[in-house]
Amino acid sequence: MKKIWLAAFACLTVVACSNDKAEEKKLMDDILATHDKVMAAEDKAMTNKIVIDSLLKINQFIPLDSAAQKAAFKTQSANLNAADEAMENWMHKFDPEYKGKSHADVMQYLNNQKKQIMQIDSQLNSSIAQSSQVLSKYKK
Repeated sequence: MKKIWLAAFACLTVVACSNDKAEEKKLMDDILATHDKVMAAEDKAMTNKIVIDSLLKINQFIPLDSAAQKAAFKTQSANLNAADEAMENWMHKFDPEYKGKSHADVMQYLNNQKKQIMQIDSQLNSSIAQSSQVLSKYKK
């Protein structure tokens, strides 16, 4: 009888652990998918930043229409730079190795990381949309 209880307990433990690992893997996959999406969007952000910075530099030769337009360009350049820095900081601090930690600790860490990468995604998308709008006058 003890052997049956021991076997049942072992099976239950294995099933519980595999569910925990599956839950952790799903959350990690969500984080990595968002990361990949952000990295793809970052190319557009850096392209916009290069164009904006170039327009600000050539302003010495071809004046921008107004001081307000120049200020808008500077603001958009700073916003794009801030989004890029936020992504870099997140990537440097992200630690996918969490061996020896409890399932609850791992899930809390991964949930926090997911929130952070989602905020960066939102920040990046917003800065791309705003900078694209400012640049729309200059696209031919």
